Amino acid sequence: MRVAKAWVFGAVLMAMGAVTVLNSTPSSFAQTPRQERRAEKAYWRFHDGRWNYWDPVDSRWYYTNGTNWFYYGNNAWNVYRFDKNFGRDAFERGSYVVPAPNATIAVPTHGVYVPPLR
Repeated sequence: MRVAKAWVFGAVLMAMGAVTVLNSTPSSFAQTPRQERRAEKAYWRFHDGRWNYWDPVDSRWYYTNGTNWFYYGNNAWNVYRFDKNFGRDAFERGSYVVPAPNATIAVPTHGVYVPPLR
């Protein structure tokens, strides 16, 4: 009988914990103002070893492996067939500045994967 009471007590505690978690404020799950501002404009980020591009018009991520471009949709990365307007909006042309003669330049040391020729 003691074992049954212990199991019932444990189940009641777990149920109370679940109710507490489910009734907690949704602020921890909601987007922060920074994330909301970020979703409004196109930007690049370096994540998981590759550069990803967020396009707010399409509301999806793009990335390239150096050969093909991919987009994230239907819970998978798919090959992207380019349209004529890709990358034209929100493009800012910058200017190149020659480094100073005594500037320290950090050269990347990571490896680069080059697929074998077929």
